[in-house]
Amino acid sequence: MPTQWKGLNTKMTYKDFVNRPLRLKRRVEHKIEDVQLKWTICQSATANMDGERVQGSTQNRTENSTLRYIDAKRELDELAGELEESRDAVRSFFYDNLSERDADILEWRYIGGRNLQEIAEIVGVEYQTIKNRMSEANRTASYKYQLLVDKM
Repeated sequence: MPTQWKGLNTKMTYKDFVNRPLRLKRRVEHKIEDVQLKWTICQSATANMDGERVQGSTQNRTENSTLRYIDAKRELDELAGELEESRDAVRSFFYDNLSERDADILEWRYIGGRNLQEIAEIVGVEYQTIKNRMSEANRTASYKYQLLVDKM
């Protein structure tokens, strides 16, 4: 199995494999919001100290908010790395197993998150043409995915 397809595994269906980048993207977006909130809380806790050395519960709240921010940022970095690996695996799979035209269409859909109407406009064809093309490309990709999984 080529190393660029390390996202492939025998427990993951084709549908799970190609939808993983968009699911991870949504998780990254939520984690970004979480990190921003924790950063705001951290700044607020630090601002309340106004440069004075404090002890007790105020110091603990400041330390706790800082630690929560650091943990959330670390989780975000890990998720972002996982997202990039997933995108690379899906993109490589498409371009190694499909025509460039079909790979482009599936990449725009599953990695770029575009809907069929947007893809039809990019390609310059009717919606139904893209819908049919996508259906056929998915059948081919699903078949080739299953062949690869069966070899594992």
